[in-house]
Amino acid sequence: MRKGILKKVTALLMIVAVCLGSIGAFATPIAETDYLEIVPLWTHIVLTSNNLRDLGGGRLSIQGGTTVQLGFTAGVTVELQQNGRTIRTWSDARATNINLATEHFVARGHQYRLRLTHTARNANGAILETVVMYSRTVVVN
Repeated sequence: MRKGILKKVTALLMIVAVCLGSIGAFATPIAETDYLEIVPLWTHIVLTSNNLRDLGGGRLSIQGGTTVQLGFTAGVTVELQQNGRTIRTWSDARATNINLATEHFVARGHQYRLRLTHTARNANGAILETVVMYSRTVVVN
C-alpha cells in the first residue's frame, strides 16, 4: 500500500516537473535604436490631493492641490471631464503649496471625474516634475 502511494506521488511530481519545465519565457529584444529612460518620480512634488463630490442638484464640489519642496513653485491644473471629455479647466501656480477649490453646476445623467496635472517648477519657471492623476468617477443623477 505504501509503495503504491509513493509511486503515485512520484509520478505526480514528475508530471508537474515536466509541465513547469516546458514553460518558456517569451521576451522581445530591445533594438539598439530604441530609447529607454528611467526617471525618478516624487523628487520635487511632495504631496498631491484631489476630491470630487456630488453635492446634489447638479452641483459638484471640486478640489485639487499640490505641495512641493521648499524653493520650488507648485502648480495644479484641474480638468473637469464629462464622460471622458474635458468640459472645464482651472489652473494656478504659486508658492510651495497650491489648493484649488470650487463648485460647478453640471448636467445630470453623466459621469464626471477630474484629471489633475501637478507640477513643480524652478525659479526660472521651468517644469522639473509633472504628475498626472485622476479622481474617482461620480455619476450625477
